Formats: sequence, structure tokens, C-alpha cells
Amino acid sequence: MIEHIVNQSLDDNNFANPARIMINTVLEVIFAYTANINFTDKQKEDRLGLYDLLVSSGLWYQIKDRLEEIGELKIIISTSRAVIDEIYKYKNSALGILQAVNEDYSNLDLDATKIQEKIGNKENVEFLKDVVDKLG
Repeated sequence: MIEHIVNQSLDDNNFANPARIMINTVLEVIFAYTANINFTDKQKEDRLGLYDLLVSSGLWYQIKDRLEEIGELKIIISTSRAVIDEIYKYKNSALGILQAVNEDYSNLDLDATKIQEKIGNKENVEFLKDVVDKLG
């Protein structure tokens, strides 16, 4: 459950928006603790709409109150925050920065053979000449 909360809350830059954390905590807790309530895949796709439905119906508050009584919600929230903090620490560490740089460079297609093939392709050369001519 913690993994789902964290993964759903991080964007492409590994930024965890606090609003997304809250929404995903509510949803994942309800998914995990309500075995007798089924949600369709279509409902789960519209996470914000489903969140609004669960909060406005009062179901979330009933589950939240019960989990707070037994101390479970506090553990879920603190563990989710701790995992996100550890991700930030790693991404900002020397190893994390080196990994990010390595991934960026590995995504570049710098294979000399491929570059030579592309430049050697007659159509590409003609296109390049046209571009250079138009640029002056």
C-alpha cells in the first residue's frame, strides 16, 4: 500500500505533490481496508473523481476515524513520508546524481556507426543541404 501511495504521488521529476499524497493515501487506504467494496477499473482511472466521491459520501471519514483509533493511519502517513524523504535524499546524493547523468547520456543515441549511417544516407544529406541553403 505504501508503495502505491508513493508511486502514484511522484511525478516524472520525482516530485511528490502534497495534494497528490493526500488523495492517493485516501484511495489506497480505502482499497486496502475495504474488501467488501469493489471499484471498477474505470472508477480507479479517475482518481480525483473517486476521491471526491469517497470524501463527500463520508465513507473516508468513517474509515479514517477507525484507523486513527488503532493508530494505523499515523503509521501509513509517516511511513509514506519517510519513503518519499529517502527518495529525495537518494536523488540528491552523489550516487543519485551520477545515476541521473548516466541515464541522461544513455538515452542519447551517440553510437558512431548509427550516426555515420544517418549522415551517409543520401536522402538525409540532401535534406541537410536544403536546410543549410535556406539558412544562408
